[in-house]
Amino acid sequence: MHNHQSRTDIVSALLATYGVTISRELPRAALLGACLAISATPAGAAPPPGPTSPPAGLTAGDYTLGQAGASASGTNRLAKLTVARFRVTADLGEQHAPPRHAFLTVSTEWRNVGSIKYLVPQVNNHLFLVIDGNRPATLSDATGVAPHPLAIDQLLVPASGTVAGDAVFEIPDHGVTSLELLFIDSEQGDMRLPLFGHAPPEPHPIAGPAGNELVEISILGLREAAAVGGVHAPAGQTYALIDLKMRALSPGNLVRFDPTMYSVLSDADGYSYHVTQIEGLEDEFTAATQLLPLIPSRGTLAYLIPVSHSALTLAINLPGYKAVALALANSGAAAAHAGKPLLSFEDPDTLTLSVLGLNRAASIGSNSAAAGKEYLILDLLFVSKVDDGIEFQTAEQLFLLNGQDQIAVDSDAIEALPHGLKESSVIPPHGQARFQVIYQVPKAAAHFTLRYRGFNSDTKKALPDVSTQDRGNSQ
Repeated sequence: MHNHQSRTDIVSALLATYGVTISRELPRAALLGACLAISATPAGAAPPPGPTSPPAGLTAGDYTLGQAGASASGTNRLAKLTVARFRVTADLGEQHAPPRHAFLTVSTEWRNVGSIKYLVPQVNNHLFLVIDGNRPATLSDATGVAPHPLAIDQLLVPASGTVAGDAVFEIPDHGVTSLELLFIDSEQGDMRLPLFGHAPPEPHPIAGPAGNELVEISILGLREAAAVGGVHAPAGQTYALIDLKMRALSPGNLVRFDPTMYSVLSDADGYSYHVTQIEGLEDEFTAATQLLPLIPSRGTLAYLIPVSHSALTLAINLPGYKAVALALANSGAAAAHAGKPLLSFEDPDTLTLSVLGLNRAASIGSNSAAAGKEYLILDLLFVSKVDDGIEFQTAEQLFLLNGQDQIAVDSDAIEALPHGLKESSVIPPHGQARFQVIYQVPKAAAHFTLRYRGFNSDTKKALPDVSTQDRGNSQ
């Protein structure tokens, strides 16, 4: 069993240190002062359209905030943050923006309005950009090559003093309709500065919201696609693209976790599907996902699933917190009756493993068995008894015995199975997961034993006889 991320790793305190002392408490964050809600106008451009006009997308160029020299600003107990201009470019110094992105360089000024120095350690944990109201972005490494870079490791504003610097973010190079600069200080107060446009209205969720004490999750949309960009799904499979909105519920904490590891899509028959990375998928949640306190974050997760599947449910299981599950209505047929298990293994205090079915096949996808052999496919159900996810090592834990011969899983053919138990597949905490495993066996053999090398056991049990006449078809 492997717990890849602890409860304390997931939650990070947001503390801006000030004066000459460091506070270890985490007071409730407060929004203090007022931000000037002024639309940004490209230098030399016509005035922005009226409130009834559709929002114009952000384009490359220099922007000044407001009219007649006005700026966007926000204030907390010790500091005033002001932005008078920003710039959108494809390049910054010798650096090029990533594909489909541009650099946003924001010129900031920090003025100390208190009587003691204002110290912000690790500015990248406090200063963020919110795109279109629900897509937070962190400071880019390109900040270091800005014309007048803002200090990221430590920002120190002396008493009654002023510090200026450029903060750089990476934004989509098309379709952006609003930008807001967000500074979070859980002790002295947050500051929010609208920079451009107005956030579009949120779509109505098709599932949720649901949550625990840490996060709230809604599903905004689901679509199935045979191809994403130039990437095509294998024959018999399709991409399930799930558009999510997530929000951290703790006012003073960032929530950092890897949704590619802890998000599982399952169907009503018990089969599980894990996130697949697709080059060219926009707004994709990644391993570096972090949720800002009370700020919605929107993104997409992709799963490779069979074209024919039963009803889908998305679950997010964070260590130490209640699992969050959202059923997707009208996403597939009802579950098929699995029947009574053929045999079961009890792994004390860990899991129960049951064999639900088995069949033989001459080929799997583009894989053909060697001469004199064919494939034996086992349908397995795992039921977890523990609080953490269980990482299963397929090649080391499941063997087929033909008399004295021990046969390992076919690692190539398992990739072609619609529900293959791939290496390091995860069984969710106190949950169920259904998978298939596959072996190459002699055509004439009919009597097999399954060996399960468990976490707390090592057991062998005879499988029901399966002759060549029991051959079935597998996708």
